[in-house]
Amino acid sequence: MSLHTLIEQTLLKQTFVIFVSSQQYSDTASELIRSLKSEGKTVYPVSQQLSEIDGEACYELLDNVSEAIDCLVIFASPSDAERTIQSASHLNLPVVWLEPGSEDQAAINTARAWGMKIVCGYSLLEVMQNGVPV
Repeated sequence: MSLHTLIEQTLLKQTFVIFVSSQQYSDTASELIRSLKSEGKTVYPVSQQLSEIDGEACYELLDNVSEAIDCLVIFASPSDAERTIQSASHLNLPVVWLEPGSEDQAAINTARAWGMKIVCGYSLLEVMQNGVPV
């Protein structure tokens, strides 16, 4: 499957988890949460560092989200991204979206080893606002 097709299919998903590792990512994560919700998506913020994002209480762990997750969006350092993917390996996540600055080869390899499809190199918010890159 091409990256273009994967991005198109991901935009049709319904349930998104937004993982935020620290305060430095909270503004962008807040904007993404608002945008996803405005499109009728279900959004669960997850952070061990923040108690809430954009008025939404954060789950401390991915395991605390009881609904099936269609897409995990990660705002974190590459090492935190890899640890997050590793901790989510048992959740059968179909898609992981590594936001710019979160991606590195180790995180990508970990996700692929667990059968997860990966989107990286693009901001989900920018893709929602500007369309799927060609």
